[in-house]
Parts: sequence; structure tokens; C-alpha cells
Amino acid sequence: MNHILYIFRNTHKKEFKGAHMVYILIGLIGLLFGIGATYLVMNQLAINKAQQQVIVIPPKNYVFAKTDDIILIFNDEYKLVDYNTSAKKYYTLNETSINKSIQSIDEGLFLIVKSNTLSTSTKKNIELDKGSKTNHFLMEQHPLKVEDVNRNFYFLSLRDNTNVHMALAELKTLKKAAEDSIGEKSMFLANMSHELRTPLNALIGMSELMIETSLDENQQDLITSINQSANILYDIINTILDFSKLEANQMGLESAPIDIIKIMGEIATIFTHEAKVKNIAFNVTADNHIPTVLGDQVRLRQIIVNLVGNAIKFTHLGSVNLTANLLKKYKNNVDIEFIIADTGIGFNEDTKERIFNPFVQEDDSITRQFGGTGLGLPICKSLIDMYGGTLHIKSAVGVGSTFTFIISFKLTETDFSIAETKVATSSTQKTGRILVAEDNKTNQKLLKMQLQKYKYEVSIVDNGQEVVEEYFENPYDIIIMDCQMPIMDGYCATLIIRQQEELFDRHIPIIALTASALKEDKEKCIQTGMDDYITKPVKIETLHQTIQTWLNKPKG
Repeated sequence: MNHILYIFRNTHKKEFKGAHMVYILIGLIGLLFGIGATYLVMNQLAINKAQQQVIVIPPKNYVFAKTDDIILIFNDEYKLVDYNTSAKKYYTLNETSINKSIQSIDEGLFLIVKSNTLSTSTKKNIELDKGSKTNHFLMEQHPLKVEDVNRNFYFLSLRDNTNVHMALAELKTLKKAAEDSIGEKSMFLANMSHELRTPLNALIGMSELMIETSLDENQQDLITSINQSANILYDIINTILDFSKLEANQMGLESAPIDIIKIMGEIATIFTHEAKVKNIAFNVTADNHIPTVLGDQVRLRQIIVNLVGNAIKFTHLGSVNLTANLLKKYKNNVDIEFIIADTGIGFNEDTKERIFNPFVQEDDSITRQFGGTGLGLPICKSLIDMYGGTLHIKSAVGVGSTFTFIISFKLTETDFSIAETKVATSSTQKTGRILVAEDNKTNQKLLKMQLQKYKYEVSIVDNGQEVVEEYFENPYDIIIMDCQMPIMDGYCATLIIRQQEELFDRHIPIIALTASALKEDKEKCIQTGMDDYITKPVKIETLHQTIQTWLNKPKG
């Protein structure tokens, strides 16, 4: 316990009354702020009330406080009244230092003290130079009110936290190094994704086209297997890229109208065949009272698809059930509950916490038997957290698992059902002249075949400079623009075209078709003047639907 001991010698009580109060207050501050066991020892102190000056005659071997903190007492003229042993050692003080200005003791400290408001307590970290060395202190400053004395005194302590400062600086350096490392890893993954997407675009696209040609049964089976394998590889690349985006805080959620009942129907269509092949039941139920909400449709579908996909993967007998319930409706938002329940292999309680760690499966045999990257659940958990939602799990080995997540969605201003977007039929669809900018020869061939399938007139150029030249020489309805090309990239070409359009008051739709899949890449495309953005590899139906959307937009 802290305690205070006062010893007074050869002091007249009447003269000492004011000073007595000063030291009581100093002792209380020591008790309050944890200075330690405080010993106040003094020999003689006189107060000249007429001139309101404090005259201190320190004794030999004078000790104010037994603490490692530097302690100074000063008056409202910033003159030193008292000090402790630590202050004496640090500033080489002696009896002649009393009544000297703090400025003459430490110019830097004086400037800091003078910038403070004396009437209020202050606590902050400061730096003080001593010779060629900079020391770091936690400074505390408190006013001392003394009865019957028309004079103010101030308590100042300096606690050395140089080691703490150095540790924090080291942590800051390590944090920056870790962030740089994550950034470099994300950039590497983005570059690798770009390099892998380009050949995958040709592999998926050409296999799609070949599937629709006249092939015998064996050939049809082989090309279908190639297409499915390419799509699996594409999904793996997207999963790794999504994880790197989340890790680098580069993923955001869009806000657009979502028809959750429609999404549930789409997921039923996606997984019904897979469940049928495994001879298990797949049931989808959606509350008809769920209204249209605002959110990121792609990311919500990604969460549900991943959880349902896992449930079907790990279930051999019984069923998988997907349910969406309207839990509560408020004025501006609704709480919606999604439940994915299966009768699969399940897992024990110890595994429950581990499965959300990246690259982790229940054990190595799971990876060997069922495959997977171990990133699906961590990504789902992160996306649910981004939505501000909650995720709960119940599981038992040999019984099955139930994943329940609840998300609060904002309501749209008017409750409406989102009409399905349908591609025009061959008899009513619009055709047009399409200018394609793509430097990869294989992708040039693929795009030409895909577009000609839908009766579009296609011209191909190799770089941005040729796009600009072709744009001025011939009329086109749409430009499909690769972003990374030699001589002139797609960004620069788009800027030039948009500048010229301002002079002639016209606008041609430019659709970015690129292997870059990061959020900032899409933002850069839109900022430079492109109208839409498609990531490679692109499905032929997606490409066609996007072109039809822009061909059917009103001009001007």
C-alpha cells in the first residue's frame, strides 16, 4: 500500500501553513497516480505573503519523492520550487536551481509546459532532447491549489517510456512489413490469375463451341470432360483470388436490388442434378413473404452455393435442405435467415473452430477423398461478417451438419419483383458491328467464332492504337476492349475515344474484356470511360447477353 510520511523541522506553523497544504496535495497526487511510497522531508521553508513569493531553502541530502519518475514542482511563473532525486540526477540540479525558470533547465520541456493549460491536468507522450539523444517520456502535469496562499503551484512528472516507444516503433515496422508482404502476395496472385485466365478463356470458350458441333458419343464425352475440368480450375482460381482480396481488404459489397426467392430457385436448378446423381434428396424452401432487398447478389449467391456445395459433397445418404426464412421486418430493413442442413459425415466440436482457418480441412483424408482448397468456409465467414451477419454451426459425426446464417438487408424504396433478364431470341435479337481489341491470337479466334455464332459482324485489331484508328475510319456499334495490350493499352485508347466524342456529341459503348479480376481494375475501367466490364474466361451466353443489353439501350 502506498503511504505518506511528513517530517517538519525548525518550521514555524504560521509560516508553513500554505506550504504544508502544497506538500499534502503533492503526496495525494503521488498516492493517486501510483508514484510509490512517498517521503516528504524538508528543513526550512518561509513564505513571504506580501510579495507572494515562495522561498525554499533545501536542506543537505534533500529528497522529495522516492521514485524513478522525474518530478518537478513549479509556480505560476514557471520557476522551480522543488524536485526529487531522479530530477536531480537527470538535470544535474542543486540548491541553486530553486527559483530558476524551467526554461533555463530544459528549453524543450519549458515550451511543452507553456503550451499546456496550467489550470487543468495534462497527460501525454513527449520527446525531449538531451545532447545527441532523444528520450521519450509520459508527462503528467497537475495544478495544486493551496488554501490561504494567493499562489498556484504545479506538479510535473516525467516517466521514461523510451523502451515502450522503441517497442511500438518496432511493432509498427513489423506491421508495415506484414502489410507489404500481404500486398505483394495479393499482387502476385492477381498477376498469376491474369496469366491463367487468358489460356483458360480459350480452353473454356472453344470447348463450349465444340460441344455444340456434330460429335460422336465418345468425342462428346471427352470434350465435355475437358470443359468441366477447365471450369473447376477456373473456380479454384476465383476462390484463391477472392481469399487474397479479403486478406488485403480489397473486396467490397455492392448494393443493388436482390430477389432472394429467385436466387433460391436458381440454386435449386444448379444442384438438383448433382444431388440426383448421388441419390440424395435436395429440398429448397423459401418464405414467400421475403421482399426485394438491397445487397450484393453475387456474394450472397457465393455464400449459399459454397455451403450447399459442401453439404452435397459430404452427404452420401439422406438429404440436403436449403431454407430461407423472413425472421423480422423493420421499417427500413429485414432480417433473413438461411439454413443449410445435411445428413452427411459431420464433424466433432474440436473441428468447428478450425474449419474457418484458411487451407484447413478436418484431416488430410478429407482433402484426399473430397478435394477442395480449404478456402470456401473462410471466405463464406468473411463475406457474412462483411454483411454484418452471424453464422452458427451445429454438427455431429455421422449425424450431419447445420449451417445457419442471418443477414440484415436494407429494403428497397418500393417493394417489387425483379423481372428476369432474358436474352433476345434469334428471331428478335439485334445484330451489329463489333470491334474487338485483343492481342492474344487464340483469344482473337475464339471471340470471332463466339460472336459470329450470333450473327454479329466482327473486326479484330491487336492493340489500342489500331482501335482508335479503326474507330475514326469505320462505324461500329460496340467496342470490346482488352485492357492490357502492347503499343497502347485499352485504358489510353478509351480516353482518346471519349475525348473525341465530346467534340461530336456521340457515344459508343465500350465493354472491357480482361483477365484482371480485382475490384480496382473494374473501377479503373469505369473511371477511364468504359461502360461495362467482363472478366475472362467469359461464357458465350454472358458475352452475348451483355452485348444485347447495350445494343438495346436508347441512344443518347
